[in-house]
Amino acid sequence: MKTKRFLSIVLTLAMLLGMFPGMSLTASAADSTTEITPSNTSGTLTITLTIAAAQAEELLTTITATGKEQASYSKDGVATVSFSYTAGGSSSYLANWGWWGYGWSATVAPANGYTITKCVFYDDANRKATDSEAPFVVETTEEDKTPRINGTPIDGGNFQSKGLKKIEVYGYAMPASSYSVTITPGDNMTKTTDSGAASQTDLTGAMADVVYTADNGYYFPTDYSVAEVSGIKVTRDSYTQITVSGTPTADAAIALTAPTAKTDQTAPTGLSATKASSSTATDGKISGVTATMEYQIDGATTWTAVGENQTEITGLTSGTYKVRYAGTADKNASDATSVEVGVKEDQTAPTGLTATKASSSTATDGKISGVTAAMEYQIDGATTWTAVGENKTEITGLTTETYRVRYAETADKNASPVSTVEVGVKEDQTAPTGLTATKASSSTATDGKISGVNDAMEYQIDGATTWTAVEENKTEITGLTAGTYKVRYAGTADKNASDATSVEVGVKEDQTAPTGLTATKASSSTATDG
Repeated sequence: MKTKRFLSIVLTLAMLLGMFPGMSLTASAADSTTEITPSNTSGTLTITLTIAAAQAEELLTTITATGKEQASYSKDGVATVSFSYTAGGSSSYLANWGWWGYGWSATVAPANGYTITKCVFYDDANRKATDSEAPFVVETTEEDKTPRINGTPIDGGNFQSKGLKKIEVYGYAMPASSYSVTITPGDNMTKTTDSGAASQTDLTGAMADVVYTADNGYYFPTDYSVAEVSGIKVTRDSYTQITVSGTPTADAAIALTAPTAKTDQTAPTGLSATKASSSTATDGKISGVTATMEYQIDGATTWTAVGENQTEITGLTSGTYKVRYAGTADKNASDATSVEVGVKEDQTAPTGLTATKASSSTATDGKISGVTAAMEYQIDGATTWTAVGENKTEITGLTTETYRVRYAETADKNASPVSTVEVGVKEDQTAPTGLTATKASSSTATDGKISGVNDAMEYQIDGATTWTAVEENKTEITGLTAGTYKVRYAGTADKNASDATSVEVGVKEDQTAPTGLTATKASSSTATDG
């Protein structure tokens, strides 16, 4: 009816326009076109009206009650049913009655792309009522459970209906509109070859996704956004990628914001190398790194990340390495710093070491001489090494043991082979015997002496703190004042000092002059008979 009424209006308008010179109107319905042109015109103005043919009404789907607020559809995706209630309303479901209750309503609405022209509602006894005007609603009152359509009970007011069993939905599918999408990319981004085209036309549904990646040195920040245009949106997938997608609701032209340039990083500083112990060893390392760096041996094509919380790169062979700050989502990789991991020099074992024996098996007065601060030592069988100490030439405080001494490892040199040094125990010596004293001529004279000594001995006056060695090849100690002296065998590298022997250097007694002497004269001046 509506189409026929509209066509009559168009034809009337065409007849009126045809009365004016130079004017005409063309009316078309579907594929039929009628042109009306006055005969007394010198020019023609044609107005064309195209009228789409009326859509044929058909049963789109049947909604059948299957549970409280639940239904099955003979065809999905065509229409929906939703429920609402008055303040005191409620609903339920019975297999024989369908949906029933007091103060509830159900509204039928078309899905996108469909138009509903009418709904036929069926009660529990298959009585029906038709609603031909939206909204399509069936409802009950709080006082009466009879389903009503536009206020009229399905059963005509006989109070016989108990519930609603099904709804037939009639209408037609709306002709799909077609739209175009045009994407204008920003600078420094590239469309992936396997994604959709930047210009898409005749779209009746969703467009093909279009993926753009940021060019090298650029990224899409976390706050990257582009306003949605007619259903077409831009999604930031990551720092390197965005996707344009959606279903257009009109022709859409969307311009993409350019990605942001990454910031530069300076090359690493403060790096140091520890040389490998040999040309084939893997014990070289680079210190001063952080987990934000990466490295490669010179000439390699790939980079290796420094491990988390690591400050050293270990396990390196000798060679030239490049270290740089790795590129991140918003930063470029820095320039590389070159680090040379060389090979350590070998050192020879220490020479010229001598041992001083301990005075007893439990004493700690043994020592090793001839060492330097570049050396370290350990007792044979130990697992750790002890440095000699700065400016030291002796290792003291040793017990009797076998010791190992070597040149310590440095940044440029390997630890040397070891030299073995035996710290033994000194022999005890017996106290000297056979010593005799010659008294001094007076208490102040220095002509006393001790005989029977040799150059292996030493002496001191009783109470002194130092000892004096007997001179080489001497058998007497001369030049002594009167007093008590201690004499002992001196300690040597192999022997302990002996106990001391006490020797008393006394003072000679004085004698009186002789008396009662008489003389007999010699017979001549040359005679010897006096």
